[in-house]
Amino acid sequence: MYLSEFISLNYRSCKNIHIKLDNDYPNVFIGINDCGKSSVLQAVGLLLNAKMKFFFANEDKKKNDISNTPLSEQEMNNFLHSCGLPSFEYKPQQTIFIGKFIAENADFNSANEEGLSNHLKWVIGSSNEKSLWLAKVFDGEKQNFSSYLLTPDKKDEPLSLYKQNAKTLEKAKKEHNVTNDEVENENKVGRFKNIELVSAIYKKHTLDSVWAEYTVDKNFWVEYRYLDWNFTLEELTQFANDIVSQNISAQIDIASKFAKRQATKAQNIINQELAKLAIVLKADLQNIKAIQANVNFQITSLITDIMVNKENSDGAVHLDSQGDGVKRQLWFALLKWKAFRDMQNGITDTKFIWCFDEPETHLYPKAQREFFEIIKTVSQTNVQSLISTHSTVFIDRAKLKNINKVDLANGYTVFSKCDDVDDIYNSLQIKNSDFLFYDNFLVVEGDTEQALIPFLFELHYGKPLSANSVQIINLGGKTKRQENQKILKNILGSFRKETSGKIIYIFDNDALAEFTNSEIQEMNCVFVGKQDIEDSIESSVWLSLITEQTNCQLPITLEEIEQIKSNIPVVSSNQNLQSNQKFYEQLKRLVNRKANDANLLEFQHILPSKGLDSGKLLAKHINSIEQISPQIKFAFERLESS
Repeated sequence: MYLSEFISLNYRSCKNIHIKLDNDYPNVFIGINDCGKSSVLQAVGLLLNAKMKFFFANEDKKKNDISNTPLSEQEMNNFLHSCGLPSFEYKPQQTIFIGKFIAENADFNSANEEGLSNHLKWVIGSSNEKSLWLAKVFDGEKQNFSSYLLTPDKKDEPLSLYKQNAKTLEKAKKEHNVTNDEVENENKVGRFKNIELVSAIYKKHTLDSVWAEYTVDKNFWVEYRYLDWNFTLEELTQFANDIVSQNISAQIDIASKFAKRQATKAQNIINQELAKLAIVLKADLQNIKAIQANVNFQITSLITDIMVNKENSDGAVHLDSQGDGVKRQLWFALLKWKAFRDMQNGITDTKFIWCFDEPETHLYPKAQREFFEIIKTVSQTNVQSLISTHSTVFIDRAKLKNINKVDLANGYTVFSKCDDVDDIYNSLQIKNSDFLFYDNFLVVEGDTEQALIPFLFELHYGKPLSANSVQIINLGGKTKRQENQKILKNILGSFRKETSGKIIYIFDNDALAEFTNSEIQEMNCVFVGKQDIEDSIESSVWLSLITEQTNCQLPITLEEIEQIKSNIPVVSSNQNLQSNQKFYEQLKRLVNRKANDANLLEFQHILPSKGLDSGKLLAKHINSIEQISPQIKFAFERLESS
């Protein structure tokens, strides 16, 4: 069973969040400190783990887990309805956690089904996709909590048949005119099971999904663990139990069956003795015909102590006497061992949710890379993983659609993620962290600009783009510009960069024909040159470059370069210029012709093709702010002021 959706309402900064989660790949949460990442991990625990502490206002004056400005009833209902869920009977001093769980095959073994409540059996049997919505409400006034299960029932007057005993259900069967033929008897003989009567009676009615108070079935729901480096020995022991439990499941099954047989024998012996007691007490208890008792032998398997043998110690040493370093090494080793063992054994059905809070702490980059690969492997076994992190190593190894960016808006946590782009590196040649750790972007058309623009920015301001928290993004050239621009727009929009950050596009002027006026305004575009960035560079820069590359041997003048610039056509709308009509190609032809005329053939190809090399070469010959195109300076200033 795994958690596919999670909702937190009125919990600390997580006042109204709804996130969707992956089962077979790590779910990564990134954001600044105190934005709500750890609160999300702990909120999942509060839904699943009854031992986790929820703080009410008057329990500890320094702590109150209910949001300071809780949602109104209308806000609460609107939010739930937007998630496709019915309303709660709600009071503002309540915190609500809701999870959508998808049950898997391993959740329905015969031993498990026998112990399930009729409430849970009814909900599971009614769900086509085996999905279950579990909720927990913490009430600030009553200082308690209650669990709820989204349950098919009559909306206005719920029948709650799943809570009734056999006698009441038989009566309800008659009241609702249900015949024996309408009850599906799984065994074909004998009395109907309660759940069979429940299903048959409900079929007579039109049902809705309602929140019904629920006593949580033990040993059915996925188990939650909160994992960070500040764990106790008890938590490490619990973690070890989780890992080895799968290995001894066969032995536990054998022990359980044996215990069940012995419990039946014990129950018969006890009932015989109680029958004798009933005869003796008959004079005093005239209304009592018989006395019986149920016997149940509980089988549990627990690691109670962990001992280690070290090279410099005499015999086994209790782990509690070791330092934090040894405990962390053991934790890491256990995790690694589980990952590879479970993959080899083909274990896939989810049994645990492991929430890692900043696991990169104490790890060098190489160890971080190994740790994330282990978590990825574990996530394909019986563990669903959630990770809160600041690590660029983790970010760049995660799938973009599994990264949840956590921000604060008006003091409350908001989420953003990109659901439909798996890998941006192949298309835009940048890492996930290049997006997620920046809010300000200069988007350029191709390789020449990628090499040249950062240099010009630093020349203009005396500090690099990174010092201004600006990331440059290359759209990959003219042929990929439109396609990659759409990908970029999608990602920036998904992560709310278009509203929270500053994004300036620098395009060659010949791209004007591809955009409408409204698109130009919306995208915050700056167009450079008569045609492109090369013709916007001062002619003296080009002359200096050619002079140095040819050791002053090629007779090219400033006037000849200026003449090329004045003769190239200006871009007009819906006009596609050929490359031979552009400044740089004509300048290369001039150099080749001059080299040929002067019999200096070694200089015919001194100017590289457009790209990173030409951009870097140009940067070496620009040494003054005045040599920067006014359009480029305008783009920089707009980035500063927008």
